[in-house]
Amino acid sequence: MKPIVVYDDTCEMCTNFVNYLKRKSNCKNNTLDFLPASELQNKQGLIANNQLQKSVHFIFNEKETFSQVYAIQEICRSLQIFPFLYRIKSPFLISILNLLYRFVAKYRKIFLFKLLSRIIF
Repeated sequence: MKPIVVYDDTCEMCTNFVNYLKRKSNCKNNTLDFLPASELQNKQGLIANNQLQKSVHFIFNEKETFSQVYAIQEICRSLQIFPFLYRIKSPFLISILNLLYRFVAKYRKIFLFKLLSRIIF
């Protein structure tokens, strides 16, 4: 089973990020599967429904699921992109990045973040 990236398909920023990851994954022989949260809501057990819209999730295997910055780190490690992100080990820095992640996730539908996601990805 390939690792799965679960994302909020109603969010433009998330969709832009996933489209970028899909291009990178295709370059790496399709190392990841991508699953929109709307499709996962009907399945049970993997991720709580109230968490699906709050964060990107990375399901590595049946026992390991990551979210927020940890998910981003594992995705980057799998695709060998942005090595500075997956090399961060400090709990303090990861806490700061999770705060930043939650801030962006909360305000992701604001025009500025939509524009930035179009520019970056």
